[in-house]
Amino acid sequence: MADPNAQPPISPPTPNPSANPTATPSQPLPILSEQTLLKMVVGKLKEECRKRSLLVSGKKSDLLSRLFEFFNITPTPPPPPPPSPKRSLSASNLASNLSTPSPKKPPPSSKSPSKSPKRPPPNVLQNISASLLSTVSPTSKWIDLEVPPEELRCSVTLTTGQSFNWYEIPSESQVSTGGAWGSIKGTLWLGIVTTHCIIIQETDTTTLARLLTLPPPSFSLKHFLHEYFQLSTSLSNLYTSWSSSTHFPSTGTALSTRLKGVRVLSQNPWETLLSFLASSNNAIPRIFSLSETLRKNFGVKLLTLPNGYSVYSYPKLSHLKNVTVERYRELGFGYRDKFYKKTVEILCEEEGLRNNLKESEYKKVSLRNWGIILHFFPDAISEPILHPSQIASQIDLPKNTTPYTVNEIKSTLEILPGVGSKVAECVALFSCSCPDLVPADTHVLKMALRMNPSLKEVKGVKQNRMASEVVRNEFQGGYAGWAHSVLFVAELPSFKSEGEGEEGRVKSESEGMKEMF
Repeated sequence: MADPNAQPPISPPTPNPSANPTATPSQPLPILSEQTLLKMVVGKLKEECRKRSLLVSGKKSDLLSRLFEFFNITPTPPPPPPPSPKRSLSASNLASNLSTPSPKKPPPSSKSPSKSPKRPPPNVLQNISASLLSTVSPTSKWIDLEVPPEELRCSVTLTTGQSFNWYEIPSESQVSTGGAWGSIKGTLWLGIVTTHCIIIQETDTTTLARLLTLPPPSFSLKHFLHEYFQLSTSLSNLYTSWSSSTHFPSTGTALSTRLKGVRVLSQNPWETLLSFLASSNNAIPRIFSLSETLRKNFGVKLLTLPNGYSVYSYPKLSHLKNVTVERYRELGFGYRDKFYKKTVEILCEEEGLRNNLKESEYKKVSLRNWGIILHFFPDAISEPILHPSQIASQIDLPKNTTPYTVNEIKSTLEILPGVGSKVAECVALFSCSCPDLVPADTHVLKMALRMNPSLKEVKGVKQNRMASEVVRNEFQGGYAGWAHSVLFVAELPSFKSEGEGEEGRVKSESEGMKEMF
């Protein structure tokens, strides 16, 4: 069954004979070979990356496939040109060719092509409303989290790049809201947190919540969400301390009012890892779509909404044990297919480390590293086969002799395939209680260059590492990652364009989509 929200295939532009005065109507336009197209695209990509001081490596075909995947385009090879009929060069044929004029093409239509309907963001549920949702679990009552707007605004927290399991519910009068990079004007959301399906409503004075799934014994939704939103941390105090920086919106300004209530969530580490494994070279909407694909295909069905949409939990580690690389590729994960397969094997199989890591990497995995794995991913195998050198040197070392440091958590996450520095920092910040971590990406680099312009003289990986340090030094006190999240929201195109009208919003989003997550 066709996806009603799917974008129509991209058609090639109609040739304009007037653009080339030497071309005749009967001459076919040249068809670019794949090799020529690759050279043009990769050359342009490298040129843009050099301007942004980014390193590009890899085969041309890999780079092109990532581009197609990022823009959600299915490349279709051009049809072969029809064979030209063989004709004899007799005098009669030549006379016929000279006397018969070539047929003229009809003039192009003056009507402008009709615009295809705008595709709603993937995190906006269609054909559902608050009144329809009220029929789901009607005995479940709304609870008040008793949190003022200064401490929590879900509109700038739930769908702005740290979680990918919250859907916006449009109001009764609208079809879709928000932009491609996350909604910032919504007031009602439906989310999947572990095995719970929850509705969140934002009001002018507080935040309300209601549970749609059956609660386990002794379950308190209010306590559960207080921990999820980390409401024990005073956001007002943090904003006050950050406002001393010239790079943070001053208290009382219009920008600071719009940015109030941006919090860092405390998410499930396994669910966060699954989402961020799909984040490399991807934008927020694409990460959301791939996370939804994981839930629909391998998770557990929690309930079906009145519009027929079924809600699924994230899959557990055991649910992915037998999923093949080919299956991930079929579902659209592209080159990330092996990241999921190898990560699951490492966490599930006794010989997973030895079979999926290089020898140099395998030697570095210690018993303490695995203690961190078990702490955050308790479904992982308890006793993997470590390298003999590690077993001999740490056989008597308890797994929890001292608290784990932030660097230990980050380096342990980087053991997993597909988890580089940035993904490890995101997973640690959003799910492993590391509030001072600042994930290094293009957004952080822009922030750091404003704070320290001399950073532009540093190149490569060292520049990203130093950029994180610059932001961390600017917002001291142990919550630099939270301050970064506020400034990250301020950089989102959909946030920047609020109040600019439709034209400004579309322009802002089109510019923002040029940057990968």
